[in-house]
Amino acid sequence: MTDTPRMALVEQRLAEVSGSLNAATGGAALCRIDGTGGSAKSLEGRMAALLEVRRTLRRDPDADLAPMAARWRADLELRRAKGSSAAWIDYSSSGTDELARLLAHTDPAPATHCLEVTP
Repeated sequence: MTDTPRMALVEQRLAEVSGSLNAATGGAALCRIDGTGGSAKSLEGRMAALLEVRRTLRRDPDADLAPMAARWRADLELRRAKGSSAAWIDYSSSGTDELARLLAHTDPAPATHCLEVTP
């Protein structure tokens, strides 16, 4: 694993989301959750986005994550336009939001807009 501040933040967020997801599902497999509860699907979207970031940063610690965030936003808009289920829109929206928070916190520009992310 690459030990950088961005990766440390991603690992911290993954641990938080993983704990929340486990609590929301009672440890059940995600394929056994029907998605109507909202919380689990939202957490699953956040987890998917963070896992994608981790894979990307392992390959390239200096990777530009903005194209990934743009792809997630485009996917969310497509799901909305197609009238996807609320669960899938929640999944995409939550992943998109997680990426936006991560980018705001790790933007190499002066981070005067950055909120502290704590467990």
